[in-house]
Amino acid sequence: LENNDEITIVPKENSINIKNIPNNSLIKIFNLSGQIIYTQNVQTNEQTYHLQKGIYIVQIINNNINKTIKAIVK
Repeated sequence: LENNDEITIVPKENSINIKNIPNNSLIKIFNLSGQIIYTQNVQTNEQTYHLQKGIYIVQIINNNINKTIKAIVK
């Protein structure tokens, strides 16, 4: 990461908000069956995804990182 800000996922009702995303990142969101729910190239440092209640795996990839985070949507 270029700065010291840690990527964070804030679960909300029916959505997740991802903060401190590095520029030019690819975000993939999977359900627990391994199906890709979202895949998107992101140019902003914050993004919200509307999801149904459940547990998801969020993968954030760019030249410097490959981070996987579990997210629970209520």
